[in-house]
Amino acid sequence: MIVTLDSERLRYEMAIRNLDGVSLARAAGVSENTISHALQGNGVRKGTLRQIAAGLLTFPPLRMVEDLVAKPEEAIMLTGTRQEQRPRSGVPRSPAGRA
Repeated sequence: MIVTLDSERLRYEMAIRNLDGVSLARAAGVSENTISHALQGNGVRKGTLRQIAAGLLTFPPLRMVEDLVAKPEEAIMLTGTRQEQRPRSGVPRSPAGRA
């Protein structure tokens, strides 16, 4: 069975453990290519998902780093994709797009 990982969550979990793809691949017993594919949002086998999770669990999150790294849902807000865009001049635009 093929499953798709939440690539943003995987990046977050790697970041709070100070892991790169090579380190996670070694800990999980999978190829670097597999981690790369997962980070790109490509599907992996269910067994591979278990290996990646086990690899992550071999490294505890670094103390206080969790508070410094934006969680996936917070990252969306930081990029402004869910927030209303404001005019740059600070002057509200009329519905027609003219001030």
